[in-house]
Amino acid sequence: MKKFLPIVVIASAVALSACSPSSWFGRGDNEPKVSDYGAGIEIEELSSENKDALLRTPVADLETLPLEKATETADAASGSGVVRYQIEGEDATFLVTTDLDVDDAPYSVWVRGSDMDNLTLAFKLQEGKGGAWGSASVPISRLPLEVLVTSTDSKAEVLDQTILKVVIPKPTDTSGK
Repeated sequence: MKKFLPIVVIASAVALSACSPSSWFGRGDNEPKVSDYGAGIEIEELSSENKDALLRTPVADLETLPLEKATETADAASGSGVVRYQIEGEDATFLVTTDLDVDDAPYSVWVRGSDMDNLTLAFKLQEGKGGAWGSASVPISRLPLEVLVTSTDSKAEVLDQTILKVVIPKPTDTSGK
């Protein structure tokens, strides 16, 4: 038995090392290396002044109007944003961009024409990289057009739940730009 004891010990050591979990999963030698690209870059949250200035940066061929806070409503939500619009031919296309979080409420954009009575749901805001946004197109005959950003999708509650609003003016030259 003493002759076979070293062989049994060595064989059992080899068997244990072959069955160990570290041999199954590797020792990390084949793991990809993490690049140093971007090391030292810090990302900061923009202040509300910088965010407003960024939202108001004009885009070529688009008129930009800041959304104003609605003071006569019961909704306490706060936010900011802009409406960018362009008139082409007989249509006015507009884009609403806000910093509202769509997880908080079903934010919707409603419009009403110069008669100020007929509310129409234009679209619901969608989450995007730069905030919540949406776009629509209306005939220029509906201008001036009041754009209302609300925290409801119910027509009965629009005026009480309005957060932001702006009026897209009627163009002075109706031939388009």
